[in-house]
Amino acid sequence: MHSIKRSTIGLTALAGLIAILAWWVDRTAPKAGLVALLLLTLTTGFFHGALDAVILLRQFRPMANAFIWALAYLVAVLVLGAAFAPHPGMALVLLLLLSIWHFGEPFGRGESPSASLNALDRFVLGGASVLLPALTSARQLESLSYGWFNLNDQWAWLVWQALAWAWLGWLVFWAWRHARLHWHSARWTAAEVAAIAVLNLSLTPLMAFAIYFGLYHAPMHIVRVARASEIRRIALSPVTLLTVVATMALAVVLLWWLEPQAMSRWQNPTSLYLQWLVVGLLALTVPHMVLISYSANWLSKSGTT
Repeated sequence: MHSIKRSTIGLTALAGLIAILAWWVDRTAPKAGLVALLLLTLTTGFFHGALDAVILLRQFRPMANAFIWALAYLVAVLVLGAAFAPHPGMALVLLLLLSIWHFGEPFGRGESPSASLNALDRFVLGGASVLLPALTSARQLESLSYGWFNLNDQWAWLVWQALAWAWLGWLVFWAWRHARLHWHSARWTAAEVAAIAVLNLSLTPLMAFAIYFGLYHAPMHIVRVARASEIRRIALSPVTLLTVVATMALAVVLLWWLEPQAMSRWQNPTSLYLQWLVVGLLALTVPHMVLISYSANWLSKSGTT
């Protein structure tokens, strides 16, 4: 009991320190949010995605089956990347929709309400991190989105805002009809949404999402897979490290191939890199979500929080 209390106090203190540091850096450095997002995506984000290799080896046996599924995974990434490279706005909208479902995943979030989350509950939980910023930081995101994407894809921002207002309306309805009457089962969702709201009200949208994705979602996934697979130092396992290196190498090759073609159309290198990042994340997210959904029961048995 004492150890649990100490760990809780330690994690709370660490979270508070990170929040204060993020707030200070966010206010003093104009591009701190973008740097934090890139750094965390290339570290914890990459590692949490690389664990798909571990899941494949555990879920698909013998190894020949795992290899076939891994090959299908790679082909899906390449096909999606090639298909959406000319349409970054569409890639953004699809990435938002997929992220809502993925971030609202019901397993691995404690005893309640994770075991019984339905699609509408997942919309409340998953939508907070990707849709709330469109309401709390509308001007910043609007200027960023118009600077990031092609002229023909500026409709993506309008879709983003429409989804955000729909999410807010459903949040109010959910709080009144469900959370108010079933607080015991809704308290985890309410607490997480409240924490995300605090992040977005106190930080820039990129910094808020970087912290949520890189310091909460990705680490939680790493711990869950580690416990389910019974591999303690999973981030240092050979298959994980090999997958990280291979993913980075593939990303460099694709960017090298894309840049000379894209630079003839766009004059802003930053815009090119951010478009490439969005398309790349979409290409990686689709097979990742399919695998995680397929392995949901296995991951849930670990009893992680």
